[in-house]
Order: sequence, then structure tokens, then C-alpha cells
Amino acid sequence: MDASVIIPAFQHAAYIRQALESVLAQQTSYRYEVLICDDASTDGTDSIMSNLLHQLDHPKHVTYRRNDRNLGMMGNLRQAFEWASGRYLFFCEGDDYWMSTDKIHRQVQLLDDRPDIMLSMHEGEVLWPDGSKTLATGFDHDKVMSVPELVADPSVTASFAYRKELTAPMPCWFDHLLAFDRALKITAADRGVVHFSSELKSAYRKHPGGYWTGKSHRNMILSSCINLKMIDRGTKGRHSQALRYRIQSRMNGLRKQLTPVDRIRLEMEWLWKTLRI
Repeated sequence: MDASVIIPAFQHAAYIRQALESVLAQQTSYRYEVLICDDASTDGTDSIMSNLLHQLDHPKHVTYRRNDRNLGMMGNLRQAFEWASGRYLFFCEGDDYWMSTDKIHRQVQLLDDRPDIMLSMHEGEVLWPDGSKTLATGFDHDKVMSVPELVADPSVTASFAYRKELTAPMPCWFDHLLAFDRALKITAADRGVVHFSSELKSAYRKHPGGYWTGKSHRNMILSSCINLKMIDRGTKGRHSQALRYRIQSRMNGLRKQLTPVDRIRLEMEWLWKTLRI
């Protein structure tokens, strides 16, 4: 199998159809499988998937699995990584979608032609709750990304295509992450090249029910910094300077937005959570 497309889903009933249809619209000579991993959703995602697969006459290259219990983001992904049989792994979270029908073909071809590239990314479109759209990065040219750039890089998971060995097996320290995308980028850069293309090929949806964007601004920043702290520990301090600079920058920005009392609460929570890492 050339490629495995992982569609992790949780409470994505309103979006899962568009996600799957955008993946099935791919035009390529490469062989690919689609793994839809529903983390015990309770919003009707299961019924929608059953009906949709019936309408599509159960394509042989599409597998739908629903967990008996909620495993959490990283537990669900670990399971998906173990199931994937492709040489390259792609992502399209259940509330995102792909905008290009040649995405698999172009990225598999790039990874085949360039053995040094561990992770391929491209420009994405961000869909905001008010209906507006912006570019995820705004980069206007292709580039090789350095670790300091990747620490703050806004490229979205729906743009990823990477070599299976990055997560087969998945590094043990990934299990404790609050978000895996930045850790994957940095791990890929440690092992080879991370390549970015300015071509627009996927969409990332920000909405109140999203795993990350459903958090308050305060908790989103705090969780992001905790995650960076975990990456620093997982990578054994190899990129401490870049990671700690990013943490300090984000925390200082948040502190400026809070009242003195809320800043004290933030510092106490930050101390408590970092001591538990």
C-alpha cells in the first residue's frame, strides 16, 4: 500500500461527510487506504458513517472503526498508526477537508523522488466560525523548514504526508502530548527534511466544538505551552532554546491580557502542571 489516510473523528457528525468525500475524490495511480477512527462519538457520527458507507457501496479501501470507549486524542491516533499499512501517512481530521484532488498523488510523488524528506506539508485554508477564511501560513514559496521555524509553524495537520517510520512505532513520549502536530514536525526535522509547499490543498476548520479551538483563549495558550514543555522533555533538550523562547513569548503575551489576580492564578496553574510533566 502506498498511502494510508487517517481520519480521526470525535463528535464530527456535522463535518465527517465532507472530510471523507474530499479524500475519496483523489485522482491518483497510487494505491491508498482510508482509516476512519471514531473515538466513541455520541453525536450520531456512527450513524452518519454507516449510512454514508452504505450509499458508497462500502468501498474496499475504506475502513471505519468505532472505539468502544473514548481513548483520547493520542490513544486514538496510536491505534490508527498501528492499523495503517501504507508507506506514507496522511491526515484529514473529521472536521477538516482536502481541497485538491491531486493531493495524494503530488505528495507521494514528492516523497518517492526525495528520500531525504520525512514530512511534506503545504498551505492550508483556515475557516473561522464567522465564515471568514484566511491562509494558515501565508508563505508564498516552497521551503525547507528548520526546527526554530517549526516550533511556531502554523501549518495544519490536513496538509501532512510523512514516512510511516516516524510513528511506527509511535515514540512513547507522544502518549502524553496534548497535541501531536508540532511534535511530529520536530521529530521529522530531527530525522531528515521537512518540506513546505505554498500550494493550497486543504482546509482547517476552527469551531467551538473543535478539540483545540473549543478551548478558551487562556486555556489554549496554556495548553500549547504545556505541550511545548512536553516536547522539550521528549526530545531530551535538543531544541530547548527554541522551545523555551516560544513558551516565554506566548506566556508573556497571555500575562499582559490578564488582571493581577488572574495572573497569579495562571502562575499557580502553570507551576502545578509543569511539575507533573
